[in-house]
Amino acid sequence: MCVWADIILRRYIYLLYPQKNGEPRRRDYVGCDSERIEEARAGIVRAEQYDRLAAQHSALECRVRRIAEALREARRYLAGN
Repeated sequence: MCVWADIILRRYIYLLYPQKNGEPRRRDYVGCDSERIEEARAGIVRAEQYDRLAAQHSALECRVRRIAEALREARRYLAGN
């Protein structure tokens, strides 16, 4: 793709955020400034990392709850109740 067409396409770069209940989708204009584009790309990478870490956190919390319940059951069994 030629540089001119690339510049034209970049002019219309927007960041689209997930829609929240009852609110319109947030849409931020990035433009064609290379610094703003790099900031936007870095923000996307951070958002992906955050989503991965949030999923891992949720899975670990679930695992902790299951282990805690198993320990409570083992304690009840050993106590004879």
